[in-house]
Amino acid sequence: MIKRILLTGASGFVGRALVPALLVRGYHLRLPLRDATAFPDLPAGSETVSITDLETADWPAMLGGVDAVIHLAAIAHIGPSVPADAYDRINHQASVALGRAASHSGHVQRFIFMSSIRAQTGASSHVPLHVGLPPRPTDAYGQSKLAAEQDLAHLPNLAVTSLRPVVIYGEGAKGNVATLLKLARTGLPLPIGGLKAKRSYLSLDRLVETVIAALESEAPMLGPQIVADPEAMTLAEFLNHLLEHEAERTGAPNLKPRIWTVPEWLLRMLIKPVRADIWDKLAGGQVVHLI
Repeated sequence: MIKRILLTGASGFVGRALVPALLVRGYHLRLPLRDATAFPDLPAGSETVSITDLETADWPAMLGGVDAVIHLAAIAHIGPSVPADAYDRINHQASVALGRAASHSGHVQRFIFMSSIRAQTGASSHVPLHVGLPPRPTDAYGQSKLAAEQDLAHLPNLAVTSLRPVVIYGEGAKGNVATLLKLARTGLPLPIGGLKAKRSYLSLDRLVETVIAALESEAPMLGPQIVADPEAMTLAEFLNHLLEHEAERTGAPNLKPRIWTVPEWLLRMLIKPVRADIWDKLAGGQVVHLI
């Protein structure tokens, strides 16, 4: 029976939502953090542990009495500002070091690794995605996540679930989702009505539910699992959904984004020669088939 969980990355976007959800269900949490004061009101039985970084953490000492590991901590930013070897050291090697310590502990029953859809594919895909397809990551971030998945899967005495979420939205979201939401709130006309490619997205609430399901399922959910909401959306549909979701969460008035329809060929001509990566994320499809 799982009672105590080691949860890394507790102060991040997903961790901030997952911690209270696990506490409500009666789990005792051990949270390795750079700032051990980040969760001052943990109930009895849960604790924070101060660490400097993932590479030098004393995992065997932290795994005493732990029944399961949820590993969220990673370099999440994708871009040229992060050296390729940093992704490998943190997202791959440090994750495997934690997994190896869990494997040798003799009492860790489950290991849930937060991977990424980028372990499966690039920023877009011309074919519907499912875990039966050969993974083809296109950058150092995705390659580091896939390498960690593969090495963790070969560790003995450890049931490993690797979750591959698509783009996540919800309270505290950063990056492209935060930028889209900020633009939508301005009321400025957004020329995206002509972009018809659909993409799968994932609510933070659904991801939290999936982590708990992986933790509590009768049989372990072994191997990679792509996680997404059931319905794919165009970019304009997603903006509407983001604003509706925010209104439901905060009670604020439900704003409507001002969507203009500009031919896709014209946007491509203006954007792709300058920022091909941005164009791929705006106009490229990435639809998940959940199986």
